[in-house]
Amino acid sequence: MRAKKLDRLLSIPFLGKIVARKVLSQLGLNEALLAGSGSAPIPPALIAWYRKLGLNLMKGYAMTEEFAYSHTTTNTLNTSGYVGVPFPGVERRISADDEILIKSPGTLVGYYKRPDLDAETFTADGFFMTGDLGEIGPNGQFKLTGREKELFKTGKGK
Repeated sequence: MRAKKLDRLLSIPFLGKIVARKVLSQLGLNEALLAGSGSAPIPPALIAWYRKLGLNLMKGYAMTEEFAYSHTTTNTLNTSGYVGVPFPGVERRISADDEILIKSPGTLVGYYKRPDLDAETFTADGFFMTGDLGEIGPNGQFKLTGREKELFKTGKGK
């Protein structure tokens, strides 16, 4: 069904609820109270589409190195393009070059017998350097803006 037609049907109060239930049922999501997404970005328009159907779709951000305990959206803090706010106990900051630094109860204490890797991936005060770039936006929500390792410098430092 084309987006314009679906939008029109969903805007009709009684019919919209029936259509939304039918679409969610066809997707196998009619019993879902909450759905979560992580590991790769979802286009904001797709998130808005699911929410229009009544699916409570949350986004999150975490890494294996921090036991997947980092950030999530909430019912009220879910601005499009952002991955949410930190879980309790999670400290985060943005480095001078926009890299996301995380310290949490789930952060690994170090690499097994690899102090060289520890030195490369932890700040002096114990923050894990994620390699992701980001910014802190409205109400403390986190936005991912890229990957540090995907950047390169020219001979002139750009």
